[in-house]
Amino acid sequence: MFDSRLPCNVLADGSLRVQDLETFAKEWLLDGEILQHSPDTLTNRRLYVRNLLWFLKREGFETVGT
Repeated sequence: MFDSRLPCNVLADGSLRVQDLETFAKEWLLDGEILQHSPDTLTNRRLYVRNLLWFLKREGFETVGT
């Protein structure tokens, strides 16, 4: 059954700290490797995550959310 509880890293307003997003993204990328997604899929995901994190840090965002 699906666990609908929010991870403890999610703040009360539903936002997530950028450093936690980075950790979750690394775990997501590792999961893709374990599941043996295609090399192109993994490369694209790494690129998107790297660019998103770069942008968030460059613009000084501390949290992301809705």
